[in-house]
Amino acid sequence: RFAQDDLLSQVRFLPEFTLSHSSLLMALSEVEGPVEGVEMTEKRGREGNKRERFPPSGGAGQPQAGKRRSGVGVRGIEIRTMSQPIIKQMLIGPFAVFTYIVACPQTKEGVIIDPAGDNEKILAALKEEGIRVRYILNTHGHADHVMGNEALKLAVAAPTCMHEADNRFFSRDEMRELSIKELGLPPAEAVATELKDGDLLRVGTLSITVIHTPGHSPGSVCFYVEGNLFTGDTLFVGAAGRTDLTGGSLDTLIESIEKKILRLPKETVIWPGHDYGDTPTSTIGREMEGNPYITDFILDV
Repeated sequence: RFAQDDLLSQVRFLPEFTLSHSSLLMALSEVEGPVEGVEMTEKRGREGNKRERFPPSGGAGQPQAGKRRSGVGVRGIEIRTMSQPIIKQMLIGPFAVFTYIVACPQTKEGVIIDPAGDNEKILAALKEEGIRVRYILNTHGHADHVMGNEALKLAVAAPTCMHEADNRFFSRDEMRELSIKELGLPPAEAVATELKDGDLLRVGTLSITVIHTPGHSPGSVCFYVEGNLFTGDTLFVGAAGRTDLTGGSLDTLIESIEKKILRLPKETVIWPGHDYGDTPTSTIGREMEGNPYITDFILDV
């Protein structure tokens, strides 16, 4: 692992950005190996340096408690290293969902995680990088995370994948009706491939591990890739996913965080499913110090 100054010396910054973004420094702080390049997109709110609140009330992943912290933030980060996966984070849609492209730097095989719409933007990013998609992965079945499933599976000729519990839960007629009432949108259509806890997906030289983390929904999962954890609506930066929607359980969510996420190394980078925190990424160690769902419910700090 490089010291911060060493990391900065290896990064080629685009000219419109400065070195003042704490979000970028935090994301880079756990990167191992030489950094090949970084790309950032910025989001500023209407009141100077205060960021706008996302999403509008009612979003499926909206945190259950706590206020969003203000301040300028980097609203999307793409990190390239010689040994780590290519990770492209894109803020998409009215619910401020983070969609991810994760790819092997050697073979350029990759996955899309939680396509939230704006398919042209996703396809353009894939074309720019020359990435061939092997899987479309859903962290869960709520509508805001799957809006691009059907169009993208045809566009990239890749199967959609979801944990078996959510695939079956949201395929029930009564649940589809409830989802429309609760969120105003239908849930995911049945996917091509059902996932189970512990499944290992090979994508180029990458290994993607499926970690079942129920609580936000019965089949919520996280995807672990080379020291990076894509948490969907299980864990946010400074918060956790709501559990008041049908199929949610706060007790189950806390148990998932404690028994599945906190057992990973503290330096594991958290890539959340929504842009709700003061930074677009975090680490398990940082969340253990300041996330009330961990400090209050689990660690009892």
